[in-house]
Amino acid sequence: MVKKSIHFFLIFLFLFLFKNNAFAIDEIQECFNYINAQDYNRAISVGQKAVNLYPASHLAYFCLGEAYYLTGEISDAIETLKKAEQYSSSDSDLIHVYNLLGLIYHNKGELDKALSHYEQSLNLKTNEKDKIPAYNNIANIYSDKGDLKQAIEYLQKAMDISDKYDDYQSFAQVEINLGNTYRKMKDFDNAQNYLFDGLKRIQKIGDTFWEGIAYKCIGFMYMDQGNKTPAEQYLNKALEIFKSIGAQKELEEVSRSITWLKSQSK
Repeated sequence: MVKKSIHFFLIFLFLFLFKNNAFAIDEIQECFNYINAQDYNRAISVGQKAVNLYPASHLAYFCLGEAYYLTGEISDAIETLKKAEQYSSSDSDLIHVYNLLGLIYHNKGELDKALSHYEQSLNLKTNEKDKIPAYNNIANIYSDKGDLKQAIEYLQKAMDISDKYDDYQSFAQVEINLGNTYRKMKDFDNAQNYLFDGLKRIQKIGDTFWEGIAYKCIGFMYMDQGNKTPAEQYLNKALEIFKSIGAQKELEEVSRSITWLKSQSK
């Protein structure tokens, strides 16, 4: 399951990147603001304007690339982020570019490329707290490769750091990932505990995308257990969220699962 990290692209990231540049650019700021507001189509429109006005700004390409990713325009996202990599001038710039490229290659099912980019991101990090997203995403790769024990090891690293630094949002996201990993292991007791606690935490902070991810994973858990009614209920909750924020890839995945469930009820 791809984590969009997004999580990993909140408004504090924009502020951190921006303060390390000598100038402030209204169009780039507006692009990040639209992403933070989950208005991804407007982010693309403004981001395209930004890269035309500032063709050597890694920030402009990064924001546009992220907006493309969030709307499922994967080829455009990769092409744009490669330009962000080209114009990056520091390790901190590259960390975020590699992290997002890792997510995109994960979306494409190119797991080795995704793992390579996540590891590049991790190797550039010196701050322990900054390693949380990389551990989380590396765990997702191992999960998709079928090495669930290795995935849990990386998720536990991410959870320990999140707890150490009282990073409530990261802790909630890791819980959801950990619950979904236990689901894949058919350890439904642990899956349920982590997924529902992660959902409760993520709802408290209003992270809509991750609320949808939690609903989706809970729906899959009930599907795996053969409980079709609650499975469809939770998947429909996820569907409504992904529709509202334009998360196309997640929307398509949930829609396919709901269609399959309905076919099994006939």
